Amino acid sequence: AHIAKHAVIDTGFVLKTLAAAGDDVLIASTADGRLLSYQINGVGDWESSELKSSGWSAVDSLVSPGGGLYYGRTNGGMYWYLDADPTDGKGDDIAYHPADPV
Repeated sequence: AHIAKHAVIDTGFVLKTLAAAGDDVLIASTADGRLLSYQINGVGDWESSELKSSGWSAVDSLVSPGGGLYYGRTNGGMYWYLDADPTDGKGDDIAYHPADPV
């Protein structure tokens, strides 16, 4: 269900970054380097997926225009990533483009 007004979805999130990645979809990184995805189904109703178990601790800013594109800023660079299927809850299809910074 689409949340169209201010609502507390839940509490207890401990995240380093958080970005909207589509309608009712959030992506986040954690201090220990994980990349997570959250599918928001309604107030108090959400599902999380671990897209990557490590490698995202250097990202201090994360944005997404949607469509599986993720942009991560580190100390000294901005990089882009493409999630071939951002709805599958898996990260094995995220392509990293280190030689093609933004």
